[in-house]
Amino acid sequence: MRSSHVQIESPCHESWEAMEGDSERRFCGVCEKHVHNLSAMRHDDALALLRDSAGESLCVRYTAEADGSLRFRDLVPRARLTRGLRRAAFAAVLLAACSPQIEVPVPEIHEVIVEEIAERLADPIVDPIAYATEATADGGCKFTTGPFTTFHFPAGHAFCGTVDHAV
Repeated sequence: MRSSHVQIESPCHESWEAMEGDSERRFCGVCEKHVHNLSAMRHDDALALLRDSAGESLCVRYTAEADGSLRFRDLVPRARLTRGLRRAAFAAVLLAACSPQIEVPVPEIHEVIVEEIAERLADPIVDPIAYATEATADGGCKFTTGPFTTFHFPAGHAFCGTVDHAV
């Protein structure tokens, strides 16, 4: 419901705080009528009051939002909704941060297998290449696999182990 739906033809200048009653309805001693605070009522109750009093003289009071919509008691303010959401998110982050972080150990057998494979493959692969290398002036060696592919290895490399370095 918007403030444009509830027209106040003659605004009253009497103080709400000076009137006797509760937050929904107070009695005005000046005009001797009850003034109903729509913003203190639930939306359905406010609609029922306006519908039942259609065509009659009714004194009302309300609080309107910036966009013109009326504020009712059963509408929860946004700040209260987001406060709960922020608290829940903060609690979730704390719980996630406090949970134990489990490190999965790498099996030691993996390292042993890799070392064994390297030892077994080293001789069959390195030896044929090492015998086919040629010494270079910098103390390293080179291995040519074709007319356009030559690999250069630095001094001390495993492939340069059997090369005669007398260039």
